[in-house]
Amino acid sequence: DAEHHLSPLENAVRRAADGVLELCQPSDAEILALRDAFVPSLVRVNEQDVYTRRPARWNELPPEASSLLSHLVQARLLTVEQRDQERWVEVAHEALLRNWPLLRQWLDDAREFLVGCQRLEQELRDWQETSMESRTGHLLSGVKLTRAQTWLEERPRQISTELRQFIEASVANRDQLLQDQQRKQHLIISGDRKSTRLNSSHLVISY
Repeated sequence: DAEHHLSPLENAVRRAADGVLELCQPSDAEILALRDAFVPSLVRVNEQDVYTRRPARWNELPPEASSLLSHLVQARLLTVEQRDQERWVEVAHEALLRNWPLLRQWLDDAREFLVGCQRLEQELRDWQETSMESRTGHLLSGVKLTRAQTWLEERPRQISTELRQFIEASVANRDQLLQDQQRKQHLIISGDRKSTRLNSSHLVISY
């Protein structure tokens, strides 16, 4: 039995989490919402490549997960506190991240996304701290933007409002650059055609 390899606290946390699901009998939609609440808002991967907790604003988590989150708070698996008139939630025991099989599976499946989101958040902070005149140069581009746009399309509930705005600004900038490039190419082609016509006219007149 896997429980024999766990400490009393780890066993208690695991059983309490399973007990919440048994009590609530959530729908598939509520389970998915709970997954989207944890990943990536309530969990990060640290420098030692270990899952660790992090606080999140309650109102930024999927509303469909509210009931399950409230029951996890009642079970003392999550903590809630008020900060600057906002409600924040955080995992109470990191044993929950390691030893609740359902959550651990979600984290393992989304590990690349978790790490990618943390990198995006750093890119966002760098962009926000840059002067307005230089911000365009710090928007996402290339492979980073392609990956971020894919995540935004595939995991819309798991992308924070700030990250969404950053990605959308990056997409708009990329599209504008493409339009400018196409316009320049059109002008060059039009100029070449005009030059060719003038040269042809000159040859006819000379003849």
